[in-house]
Amino acid sequence: MTRLLMGLFEDYFAALEREAFVGCNQFFYYKQGDPRSVVAPDLYVIDGVSIHPTELKSWKIWEHDGKAPTLALEIVSDEYPKDYGDRLLERYRDLGVHELVRYDPVHLSRRKRELFAHFVRDERGQLIRRPTIGDRIQLVSYDVWLVRGAHDELRLGLGPKGESLWPTAQERIAQVSDRAAVEAARAAAEAERADAEAARAAAEAARADSAQAELERLRAELAALRGR
Repeated sequence: MTRLLMGLFEDYFAALEREAFVGCNQFFYYKQGDPRSVVAPDLYVIDGVSIHPTELKSWKIWEHDGKAPTLALEIVSDEYPKDYGDRLLERYRDLGVHELVRYDPVHLSRRKRELFAHFVRDERGQLIRRPTIGDRIQLVSYDVWLVRGAHDELRLGLGPKGESLWPTAQERIAQVSDRAAVEAARAAAEAERADAEAARAAAEAARADSAQAELERLRAELAALRGR
């Protein structure tokens, strides 16, 4: 699930020419000297980084001028109580994450669970819950929506309500193939029309030649009659 969303985010940022790194399952330490102050988002986005975070065993924010992920995503696991506990929200608050999304694709299996929870940091540094809309949420950090797909995968949505899905690599290939097929069909139709026009022109020329020949014959006959 995260691999698909990572690829979509990477392609989206590349299209915008925006420097951002998208990763997953990276340990983030936010208190120097306290190894228990750690959190590992299922997916995260760090804006403006010039190094590849996966080259490190972990990301310690004090080694990177306090830089934390702009966006973090938590996908609820089988151990769902920890994903719904206050401690998780506190860890992301202390890490300094600007925006946090919790996604629970099997939320209907138990009571008091929800498909999405969306939190955004306010001016006091607190992660404040924002309302969600059905099967999608509108991100604050980026001009996209997170949309639940038909098979519980997460997709990127564009437009006022996230109705236009950002295509996957396979979908882009299919789109290119479809466009090529349409162009090939158009070119074939144009060629067929050109052939038909050429055939009509040839027929018109043949009729003109025949008419001219008949005219010449009649003129010759007329001249012969006058000469008698």
